[in-house]
Amino acid sequence: MEAGHDDAVEESHEPDHANRTHRTGVGRRGDIEIKAHWQGNDFVVERKVSGGGKVTEDYLKSQDGKQLFVIVSLDRGRGRSVEFRRVYDAVTS
Repeated sequence: MEAGHDDAVEESHEPDHANRTHRTGVGRRGDIEIKAHWQGNDFVVERKVSGGGKVTEDYLKSQDGKQLFVIVSLDRGRGRSVEFRRVYDAVTS
């Protein structure tokens, strides 16, 4: 995602589990809206582009706390969608 210089950016990570709109700006393909919210124990980030398309990332921790799963869903419209999973292992310092 590339954004222009006129973007308004606001980042906040508040533990009250409320829905938040973090960024609204104008990119090369139109307005971009990013919303983040808690869904149970999962943290969900949704990105929508006004010209069509949506990316959803669902962040969840494994039951033993040793891995972070990020399930990414890309919906490009017109029935074109893909889903994949990223897995991160915890490391000790």
